[in-house]
Amino acid sequence: MKAGNKKNKGITPSHLLIPAIITSIATAFLVFILNYLNFDLKYGLGLSALIFASFGSSIFLMFMTPEFPMAKPSKFLRSYIIAAFVGFFFHFFIQFTSVAIISGITIFVMSMLLMLGKSEHGPAVGIALAFVLFDIGIAGIIVVFGGILIIGVFKVLFDKYILWPNGNSYKL
Repeated sequence: MKAGNKKNKGITPSHLLIPAIITSIATAFLVFILNYLNFDLKYGLGLSALIFASFGSSIFLMFMTPEFPMAKPSKFLRSYIIAAFVGFFFHFFIQFTSVAIISGITIFVMSMLLMLGKSEHGPAVGIALAFVLFDIGIAGIIVVFGGILIIGVFKVLFDKYILWPNGNSYKL
């Protein structure tokens, strides 16, 4: 973009540096906790990758684009709660039909519930898919709630002490 472009006015590398650092710290902390619990070894290789991808996408949205509607903490919270329970529920249907069909139905149901529930936070859909693809059960719900808690704490601290310290934010 040109320097004079109105959309990019006022954004400097320093505006992006702190959110990028916080994004990195939040992701590293989340990965450390899940690795410490050996979650991937217990429930199947690849599971953590899907969970990390979903949470990593959410962390990016919430810290790098905090004024976007999808970055609102309430949408993040509701979407992940919906995803955990929808994915947990649909996993039980794999015994009756193929994983591909259940995955498609899960994504359809998630899309409808997120939109109708005003919880439009797309990365959470990956969590529902993780539950369908892997037999993670209640332990997975606990991990999702742990991830919500970790990201939520970072978000509160970020909003209070970094983004809005004097009641002002920089516009992204």
